[in-house]
Amino acid sequence: MNGASMESYIKLTGISYGYPRSRFVLKDINLSLNRGEIVGITGENGSGKTTLGKIIMGILMPDSGNVEIDGVDGKNLKLCERGFKIGYAFQNPDRQLFAANVQDEIIFPLEIKGVDKTTASERAAALLERFELSHLKERVPMRLSRGEKQRLVLAATLAQEPGFLILDEPATGLDRDRKKALYQLMEELAQEGIGLAVISHDLQFIEHHANRIIRLENGKVVDDGC
Repeated sequence: MNGASMESYIKLTGISYGYPRSRFVLKDINLSLNRGEIVGITGENGSGKTTLGKIIMGILMPDSGNVEIDGVDGKNLKLCERGFKIGYAFQNPDRQLFAANVQDEIIFPLEIKGVDKTTASERAAALLERFELSHLKERVPMRLSRGEKQRLVLAATLAQEPGFLILDEPATGLDRDRKKALYQLMEELAQEGIGLAVISHDLQFIEHHANRIIRLENGKVVDDGC
């Protein structure tokens, strides 16, 4: 799919959520997120950015409202099914790495999904090449640098061929060159028709690299535009 032709992939209607014994973190959120689009989600700490991402993923269930993903009511999707449709890269990549080596980090979830071993190995090899990790394929993931871990998480997430990616603070800890490489990857994915939501407090990164910026304040959308 060409990134220039956008189609709605995630629809949030009337989403509200509050943690136990606290005020509402999100209040009546109505958004449509598209394939082929880079959306920046920004706001101060505590504005609800990460909570919104977790609700989209199904990690948290809203107190009210509905999430629709690729035309399917989120209530009818198991957490693993959402994971095939939407990839989520946590701020801390250590939370997503568990395999014995870099190559298996990509192959194992594909085999769980039912992909045959040959196809899984070929897909892993292509992604390791794309993310400049081929020379590290036998390395234990937890011994990689932060940037290498982040690239591995993205490679493993993309192996699932999701229609949408949520990146939580992806530029944290990256130097200028790695930030540039991350942006180039985001552009490539958008051109391939994958939608991206970049959750970040780094307004400069968002302003330079997002097609659309959604700003949250006290759990509400206060701005949604370029």
